[in-house]
Amino acid sequence: MAIFKVAFNCKKPSEPILEEYKALRMEIINHQSSRIKILQFTIAALGAIIGVLGFFLRFNASNNQSIDLGLISNFILIFSIFAMIIVLSSLILTMKKTQQINIIGSYIKKYIEPELNLNWEKRWDKYRNMKFKWPKNIYLPGGTSRSLALFYILLTLPFLFLVCFFVNPVTNEERFLKYLFFGITILSVILASASFFKQVMGADWTGIE
Repeated sequence: MAIFKVAFNCKKPSEPILEEYKALRMEIINHQSSRIKILQFTIAALGAIIGVLGFFLRFNASNNQSIDLGLISNFILIFSIFAMIIVLSSLILTMKKTQQINIIGSYIKKYIEPELNLNWEKRWDKYRNMKFKWPKNIYLPGGTSRSLALFYILLTLPFLFLVCFFVNPVTNEERFLKYLFFGITILSVILASASFFKQVMGADWTGIE
Protein backbone atom coordinates (compact mmCIF):
# COMPACT_ATOMS: atom_id res chain seq x y z
CA MET A 1 0.00 0.00 0.00
CA ALA A 2 2.82 2.40 0.81
CA ILE A 3 4.42 1.76 -2.58
CA PHE A 4 1.10 2.47 -4.29
CA LYS A 5 0.76 5.79 -2.42
CA VAL A 6 4.26 6.85 -3.42
CA ALA A 7 3.58 6.07 -7.10
CA PHE A 8 0.27 7.87 -6.99
CA ASN A 9 1.83 10.97 -5.42
CA CYS A 10 4.54 11.01 -8.10
CA LYS A 11 1.97 11.21 -10.88
CA LYS A 12 -0.24 13.74 -9.20
CA PRO A 13 0.47 17.26 -10.59
CA SER A 14 1.52 19.85 -8.06
CA GLU A 15 -0.83 22.67 -7.16
CA PRO A 16 1.55 25.45 -8.34
CA ILE A 17 1.77 23.92 -11.82
CA LEU A 18 -2.02 23.69 -12.04
CA GLU A 19 -2.38 27.30 -10.94
CA GLU A 20 0.25 28.43 -13.43
CA TYR A 21 -1.53 26.53 -16.21
CA LYS A 22 -4.88 28.11 -15.32
CA ALA A 23 -3.34 31.59 -15.17
CA LEU A 24 -1.62 31.19 -18.55
CA ARG A 25 -4.77 29.80 -20.20
CA MET A 26 -6.71 32.78 -18.84
CA GLU A 27 -4.06 35.14 -20.22
CA ILE A 28 -4.45 33.51 -23.66
CA ILE A 29 -8.22 33.98 -23.45
CA ASN A 30 -7.73 37.63 -22.49
CA HIS A 31 -5.42 38.21 -25.48
CA GLN A 32 -7.94 36.54 -27.80
CA SER A 33 -10.70 38.73 -26.41
CA SER A 34 -8.52 41.82 -26.85
CA ARG A 35 -8.04 41.01 -30.55
CA ILE A 36 -11.80 41.00 -31.06
CA LYS A 37 -12.24 44.24 -29.09
CA ILE A 38 -9.53 45.92 -31.18
CA LEU A 39 -11.31 44.84 -34.36
CA GLN A 40 -14.66 46.07 -33.01
CA PHE A 41 -13.13 49.45 -32.15
CA THR A 42 -11.55 49.66 -35.61
CA ILE A 43 -14.84 48.94 -37.38
CA ALA A 44 -16.67 51.47 -35.20
CA ALA A 45 -14.02 54.14 -35.81
CA LEU A 46 -14.01 53.60 -39.57
CA GLY A 47 -17.81 53.62 -39.61
CA ALA A 48 -17.77 56.96 -37.78
CA ILE A 49 -15.27 58.37 -40.30
CA ILE A 50 -17.42 57.24 -43.24
CA GLY A 51 -20.44 58.77 -41.50
CA VAL A 52 -18.65 62.10 -41.08
CA LEU A 53 -17.60 62.04 -44.73
CA GLY A 54 -21.16 61.32 -45.82
CA PHE A 55 -22.55 64.11 -43.64
CA PHE A 56 -19.99 66.59 -44.96
CA LEU A 57 -20.72 65.72 -48.58
CA ARG A 58 -24.49 65.97 -48.05
CA PHE A 59 -24.16 69.24 -46.14
CA ASN A 60 -21.87 70.72 -48.78
CA ALA A 61 -24.19 69.68 -51.59
CA SER A 62 -27.35 71.03 -49.94
CA ASN A 63 -25.92 74.40 -48.89
CA ASN A 64 -23.82 75.34 -51.90
CA GLN A 65 -24.95 75.64 -55.47
CA SER A 66 -21.35 75.26 -56.64
CA ILE A 67 -19.55 72.41 -54.87
CA ASP A 68 -15.92 73.05 -54.00
CA LEU A 69 -14.35 69.90 -55.41
CA GLY A 70 -10.93 70.83 -54.06
CA LEU A 71 -12.26 71.12 -50.52
CA ILE A 72 -14.10 67.80 -50.81
CA SER A 73 -10.99 66.13 -52.21
CA ASN A 74 -8.82 67.35 -49.33
CA PHE A 75 -11.46 66.39 -46.79
CA ILE A 76 -11.67 62.84 -48.14
CA LEU A 77 -7.88 62.55 -48.28
CA ILE A 78 -7.27 63.70 -44.70
CA PHE A 79 -9.97 61.47 -43.24
CA SER A 80 -8.76 58.53 -45.31
CA ILE A 81 -5.23 58.97 -43.95
CA PHE A 82 -6.65 59.04 -40.44
CA ALA A 83 -8.61 55.86 -41.18
CA MET A 84 -5.51 54.05 -42.46
CA ILE A 85 -3.54 55.08 -39.38
CA ILE A 86 -6.26 53.47 -37.27
CA VAL A 87 -6.17 50.30 -39.40
CA LEU A 88 -2.38 50.06 -39.24
CA SER A 89 -2.28 50.69 -35.47
CA SER A 90 -5.01 48.14 -34.82
CA LEU A 91 -3.27 45.57 -37.02
CA ILE A 92 0.03 46.03 -35.18
CA LEU A 93 -1.72 45.67 -31.81
CA THR A 94 -3.50 42.54 -33.05
CA MET A 95 -0.20 41.07 -34.25
CA LYS A 96 1.33 41.79 -30.85
CA LYS A 97 -1.55 40.03 -29.08
CA THR A 98 -1.21 37.00 -31.36
CA GLN A 99 2.54 36.82 -30.77
CA GLN A 100 1.90 36.84 -27.01
CA ILE A 101 -0.62 34.01 -27.44
CA ASN A 102 1.95 31.92 -29.32
CA ILE A 103 4.71 32.64 -26.80
CA ILE A 104 2.47 31.49 -23.95
CA GLY A 105 1.33 28.47 -25.96
CA SER A 106 4.91 27.38 -26.65
CA TYR A 107 5.74 27.75 -22.95
CA ILE A 108 2.75 25.59 -21.98
CA LYS A 109 3.74 22.97 -24.56
CA LYS A 110 7.32 22.71 -23.30
CA TYR A 111 7.02 23.08 -19.52
CA ILE A 112 3.48 22.50 -18.32
CA GLU A 113 1.83 19.94 -20.59
CA PRO A 114 4.45 17.22 -19.84
CA GLU A 115 3.87 17.73 -16.11
CA LEU A 116 0.07 17.52 -16.42
CA ASN A 117 0.07 14.82 -19.10
CA LEU A 118 -1.72 17.15 -21.58
CA ASN A 119 -1.20 17.36 -25.33
CA TRP A 120 -3.38 20.19 -26.71
CA GLU A 121 -0.67 22.72 -27.55
CA LYS A 122 1.67 20.07 -28.98
CA ARG A 123 -1.00 18.47 -31.15
CA TRP A 124 -2.47 21.81 -32.24
CA ASP A 125 0.99 22.99 -33.30
CA LYS A 126 1.52 19.81 -35.36
CA TYR A 127 -1.94 20.08 -36.91
CA ARG A 128 -1.45 23.74 -37.81
CA ASN A 129 1.90 23.04 -39.48
CA MET A 130 0.49 20.07 -41.39
CA LYS A 131 -2.84 21.67 -42.37
CA PHE A 132 -1.82 25.10 -43.57
CA LYS A 133 1.63 24.43 -45.02
CA TRP A 134 3.05 27.79 -44.01
CA PRO A 135 5.79 29.16 -46.27
CA LYS A 136 9.22 29.17 -44.65
CA ASN A 137 10.84 31.82 -46.86
CA ILE A 138 8.70 34.87 -46.07
CA TYR A 139 10.96 37.28 -44.19
CA LEU A 140 8.11 39.33 -42.81
CA PRO A 141 6.53 39.33 -39.36
CA GLY A 142 3.52 37.07 -39.11
CA GLY A 143 1.05 38.12 -36.52
CA THR A 144 -2.62 37.21 -36.55
CA SER A 145 -5.16 34.66 -37.67
CA ARG A 146 -5.99 34.31 -41.37
CA SER A 147 -9.57 35.52 -40.92
CA LEU A 148 -8.49 38.66 -39.04
CA ALA A 149 -5.71 39.35 -41.54
CA LEU A 150 -8.16 39.12 -44.44
CA PHE A 151 -10.62 41.37 -42.62
CA TYR A 152 -7.98 44.08 -42.12
CA ILE A 153 -7.16 43.95 -45.82
CA LEU A 154 -10.84 44.40 -46.67
CA LEU A 155 -11.06 47.42 -44.34
CA THR A 156 -8.61 49.32 -46.55
CA LEU A 157 -10.68 48.92 -49.72
CA PRO A 158 -13.42 51.58 -49.19
CA PHE A 159 -10.88 54.31 -48.50
CA LEU A 160 -8.61 53.13 -51.30
CA PHE A 161 -11.60 53.45 -53.65
CA LEU A 162 -12.42 56.96 -52.37
CA VAL A 163 -8.87 58.25 -52.74
CA CYS A 164 -8.32 56.68 -56.17
CA PHE A 165 -11.52 58.01 -57.74
CA PHE A 166 -12.38 61.20 -55.83
CA VAL A 167 -9.05 62.75 -54.84
CA ASN A 168 -7.25 64.84 -57.44
CA PRO A 169 -4.26 66.57 -55.84
CA VAL A 170 -3.19 69.90 -57.28
CA THR A 171 -0.57 71.29 -54.91
CA ASN A 172 2.61 69.61 -53.71
CA GLU A 173 1.15 69.33 -50.21
CA GLU A 174 -1.87 67.45 -51.54
CA ARG A 175 0.35 65.12 -53.56
CA PHE A 176 2.44 64.45 -50.45
CA LEU A 177 -0.70 63.58 -48.48
CA LYS A 178 -1.86 61.23 -51.22
CA TYR A 179 1.53 59.49 -51.28
CA LEU A 180 1.38 59.28 -47.49
CA PHE A 181 -2.02 57.62 -47.71
CA PHE A 182 -0.79 55.05 -50.23
CA GLY A 183 2.33 54.38 -48.13
CA ILE A 184 0.32 53.65 -44.98
CA THR A 185 -2.18 51.57 -46.96
CA ILE A 186 0.51 49.50 -48.68
CA LEU A 187 2.27 48.89 -45.35
CA SER A 188 -1.02 47.74 -43.80
CA VAL A 189 -1.73 45.37 -46.68
CA ILE A 190 1.82 43.95 -46.58
CA LEU A 191 1.62 43.25 -42.85
CA ALA A 192 -1.85 41.74 -43.14
CA SER A 193 -0.77 39.62 -46.11
CA ALA A 194 2.28 38.38 -44.21
CA SER A 195 0.01 37.44 -41.33
CA PHE A 196 -2.26 35.60 -43.75
CA PHE A 197 0.50 33.54 -45.35
CA LYS A 198 2.97 33.10 -42.51
CA GLN A 199 2.61 31.29 -39.21
CA VAL A 200 3.55 33.15 -36.05
CA MET A 201 6.23 31.19 -34.25
CA GLY A 202 6.28 30.83 -30.49
CA ALA A 203 9.31 31.59 -28.38
CA ASP A 204 12.27 29.22 -28.42
CA TRP A 205 12.52 27.99 -24.85
CA THR A 206 15.41 25.60 -25.61
CA GLY A 207 18.02 25.64 -22.86
CA ILE A 208 15.79 27.55 -20.42
CA GLU A 209 14.84 25.64 -17.29
